[in-house]
Amino acid sequence: FELPDAGRDVQIEWAPGGWRRSKMDDNESVALAVGGAGEVTIRWQPRREEVPANQLVSVDQALLVDVQDSGIHLRGQFHYRVAQGAVRKLELRVPAGLAVRAVTGADVADWSVAVEEGENAVRRLEIALKAETRTGTDIDIDAFMLGQEPIGPVTVRTLEPIGVTRETGRIVIGCSGQFHVRIAETSNLGQIERQGVKVPASTETLCELLSAYRYTARPWTLDVVIDRTQPRLVVSGRTAGAITSERVTMHAALEVA
Repeated sequence: FELPDAGRDVQIEWAPGGWRRSKMDDNESVALAVGGAGEVTIRWQPRREEVPANQLVSVDQALLVDVQDSGIHLRGQFHYRVAQGAVRKLELRVPAGLAVRAVTGADVADWSVAVEEGENAVRRLEIALKAETRTGTDIDIDAFMLGQEPIGPVTVRTLEPIGVTRETGRIVIGCSGQFHVRIAETSNLGQIERQGVKVPASTETLCELLSAYRYTARPWTLDVVIDRTQPRLVVSGRTAGAITSERVTMHAALEVA
């Protein structure tokens, strides 16, 4: 469906397959999947201006620093709580050397990375919600560190929410079996028991959780040193021989771990 003009607030009901909005030139449209017969309600209105001074928003982050052969991934879940006012757009500061790969959530309509021009260019991740929220929402963000090999000293850089009154979080460091990660230095972080800390799951099935930390305010720093362990290969085999009057047949089974 094409909207009468761009920049409208849109609300859609009875769309079990979800929906998304897209923009081309000056035209904006919404697309939704229809899985069966039923009534779909679409509402639109001029977008209301937000008044940040009347907003009280806090956020709690659960972050997995995932060290893999493909690089250093940052898989974070942000739980926003709105105590006062209403929120339609979320913003996070993207530090240099960090790239955003995916933003998901039940309330996410679309997202983009904007760059402020100037001597000290600042990149902002802008997330538009499907509807104005007065309670809160959960956002999952998958990012990774650009140009950073998973080896040697690494300073962990993360997304920073903008326009919130309070931010807390938990950070868990994990890696695959061929890496060893040790902590070089931390500041404004308190170490906690890693068991029971809920963080986004790794895409690797062999990701081992090493240590966990908690912060209650920014700024904080986390420096780690990543080493690659020596490969270890264990092979066990079973061989069977069958002797007949015509031939000798050998069957071998090798198990590699």
